[in-house]
Amino acid sequence: MLTRRLGNWLGRWGWSLLASALAAAACGTKDEPPPVTGTGLEGGGARVNMAGRGGKGSGGGAGEGAGEGGVGDVSATGGTSGSGATGDTGGSGGVNVMGAPVVHVTSPAPVTDPNDPGVIVADEIDVLCTATKSTDKGAKSVDQATVLLELLDGDGLVVETHPGTPTDNEDEYTAHFITRKVSINGGMGIECQASDTSSPPIMGTDRIDTFVDHGPSITPVDPPVGDADNPPFATAVGQALHVAFKVAAAPVVPKGDDGAAIGDVSLTVGGKSFDLTKSNGQYTATVHLDDPKIFMPTPDGDQKIVITAENQRSPRPALAEVAYDFIVDGTGPDIAILSPASADIVSGRVQLVFKVTDSQSGVDESSITAVINTKPYAFSADDPSWSVDVANSTYTFSFDTTQIQKSVGQVTLKVKASDLVGNESDTEDVLPHLDNVPPFVDLDPPPVREAHDDGTCSLAFDPLGSRAVNDLDVVSEFVTFRGLVWDDTNHAIGDNYAPAATVDLDSVVLFLQPNPAQGLLKDTTGDGVCDEIETQDSTSGEDLPAIKLLPVPTVGNSWFGSAMDESPSWAAAYPMPDICKYSNGQAPSALCDAHASDLTRVIHWTIYPAVPAVFGVPPLQGVTCTGYGWEIKPFVSNGWICAALRARDNAGNVGVSAPIRLCYDDGTGTPPDCQGSNPSEPPSCIIDSCRLPDRFASQLLRP
Repeated sequence: MLTRRLGNWLGRWGWSLLASALAAAACGTKDEPPPVTGTGLEGGGARVNMAGRGGKGSGGGAGEGAGEGGVGDVSATGGTSGSGATGDTGGSGGVNVMGAPVVHVTSPAPVTDPNDPGVIVADEIDVLCTATKSTDKGAKSVDQATVLLELLDGDGLVVETHPGTPTDNEDEYTAHFITRKVSINGGMGIECQASDTSSPPIMGTDRIDTFVDHGPSITPVDPPVGDADNPPFATAVGQALHVAFKVAAAPVVPKGDDGAAIGDVSLTVGGKSFDLTKSNGQYTATVHLDDPKIFMPTPDGDQKIVITAENQRSPRPALAEVAYDFIVDGTGPDIAILSPASADIVSGRVQLVFKVTDSQSGVDESSITAVINTKPYAFSADDPSWSVDVANSTYTFSFDTTQIQKSVGQVTLKVKASDLVGNESDTEDVLPHLDNVPPFVDLDPPPVREAHDDGTCSLAFDPLGSRAVNDLDVVSEFVTFRGLVWDDTNHAIGDNYAPAATVDLDSVVLFLQPNPAQGLLKDTTGDGVCDEIETQDSTSGEDLPAIKLLPVPTVGNSWFGSAMDESPSWAAAYPMPDICKYSNGQAPSALCDAHASDLTRVIHWTIYPAVPAVFGVPPLQGVTCTGYGWEIKPFVSNGWICAALRARDNAGNVGVSAPIRLCYDDGTGTPPDCQGSNPSEPPSCIIDSCRLPDRFASQLLRP
């Protein structure tokens, strides 16, 4: 029969040789030479490799030869009574064609009986072969660089190749092979080939067949083996670890391999050996990782399960081993609250942002819980209050601080979570302060007093000055507007600090409504309280006239005079508190250049002196250091007009002033209907009859 590889073209002489070989094989007489397979001669550019390999032979002339080689390989069938081994024992070798190097695999020896002691059980072997010059006339020397050894699996496929390394013995070569590259117990082949130095070279080959045994088959059952798609199994240190696996014989041939019977089986966990119980073909053991008599210190992190099983092959059993990792997880997830932080001032809807990771067993997402005060809120992917950034292991829980039961000035936040083996973790409490109270905003505040530590208090004074326009004033073209913005916050009884967000100094804006019938203040939350300003004309849709006010720096002094220096009407309306007393200080000078201002004192927010409380129309310099005026003539007509101030604190709470109703008179023609002996009623300047926001109350201030 033809070998697996046939050359594309054979020379006339090569074809003649092939015909002779086939004829000889057909005769099969006792006196004929052994069967030949292979090549070694080049004909017309192709060589015929006829490395011989013995086959079955009964001695009666029936035989089988097989061979393979380089390009144009040919296998010859038939043989002589002496070419093969007797009975079922396969031989090796054969003869090479004229001039080819004589190649023999000398170690290991060929094996055809599965119970032969020569069955290979080692994971690594050294192979030896010899390659000598042919004794044929005209033969060339062996080219040492062409010596090649190959390891073949049971199907004859090459699994490992190495060049032959010369040994100390003449014409001997060696190579080192990993037998586990033949992954299945059973047949294994070793082939050696060498060429001479002729041109073209002539090749000779030899192959032996044997068996390789890697030991019994081991199948882990519990815990499972991790892979590229599944992380290693993880368990809590306090949970008993159940180990189960199966061991089965893995013979090198389907029948008749006595040495494949299962021998010793053992188990180690974390380097400690454990007794096994066998039942229903399965080996089991229970391991208590927290037993100090076995494990000291207690295992933590990556650990290893090692299962070994031997068979009963002689003289040396084959050993199989399965080793895989598992994780002992003794700690819960790492949880870090990213925001808010303790002492942060929060308002309205707040996002609790935190990160949860567990590098060992992983996070049990169903256990993630945000705790607000004592009320738990479990994570749910279907709850719009929750969101998750999977890539960064970051979770966000959104909640409304105005809806937190019982909290007044502070909220207690905590996050809890468990890992996949049940270890729990929680965070330290985070205590942000609540500020859901908008700042007091006023265009016409009541008088205030300042107090010294010695108990003396100032005369009552208008914090915005006498020139700042007030409710129901008659105004003309140029109007001085000033506003008071005083931040407030949530107040819990006993909290003497009560931190507030402070005013956003860039948020203070004055709005005019030339058409009071449309209103100016409105309710956006449905609670009946005016909380916003309508900033557009309801008919034209255009923006209402507006101007931004800037903070006036704290400056000047109050008048700590005597009772005789205070206006009787103000003394009656704003009496000196019982904790205060008059003093005999002198009247301070007016502010700004040339003492031109109507103010001697610009107050600040009492809690934090760096935060101004008075805002005016820019520019705030020179004679207008406490605020300029605004020419409103381009925006209004004679009659009632409305004005209101809007400001925001740094927590986002919006405060609006009560509107001031102004009677505008341009000074020409008939006086407006808001003047005279029978003036028209002032407008409400509000929409939908909402209730006016709280106003700034009379204060005692520290200078």
